[in-house]
Amino acid sequence: FSGFKHYSRLDLMCEREEQRAEELETSLSLADSWKKQGDELLYSMIPRSVADRLRNGQDPLATCQTFEEVTVIFAEVEEAAFTGDAIQSAMNTVNTLNAAFSAFDEIIQSPMAYKVETVGKVYMAVSGAPDENPLHMQTVADLSLQMLQSIKNLEMDGVSVKIGFHTGPVV
Repeated sequence: FSGFKHYSRLDLMCEREEQRAEELETSLSLADSWKKQGDELLYSMIPRSVADRLRNGQDPLATCQTFEEVTVIFAEVEEAAFTGDAIQSAMNTVNTLNAAFSAFDEIIQSPMAYKVETVGKVYMAVSGAPDENPLHMQTVADLSLQMLQSIKNLEMDGVSVKIGFHTGPVV
């Protein structure tokens, strides 16, 4: 029986090590998933090229760049005034902005333009930075027309977009 007990302990040790290996594999998979989510969030806030330089240990101040010629676009989503329930009106506004900004995000999937941010009802993007683009003004003009068309395609009554852009140097 002493041999049987020894074999039983060995078997139990193997099972524990196998369980630890599975737990470690699960933990690594989860950590990888969190890293990917963190990367997506980071890239949604700052340009990939800047994020990569920061990750490589570059001084944050050294990541600042000056661009002599870029075009910045501002697109403000407007909607007809809603009457009635304030909560329903707020929900309509959120849904409208979500639909419009999602449509704009699909259009801007290009290396020639970069979404900077959204603030309230305003969507801001740039062409010519962080990747230089000698056709920055044309890119933004085309983007403007596509944004106007995307709002029409959404077929939301009373919703329109005001668009303006500015060309010049930025830091």
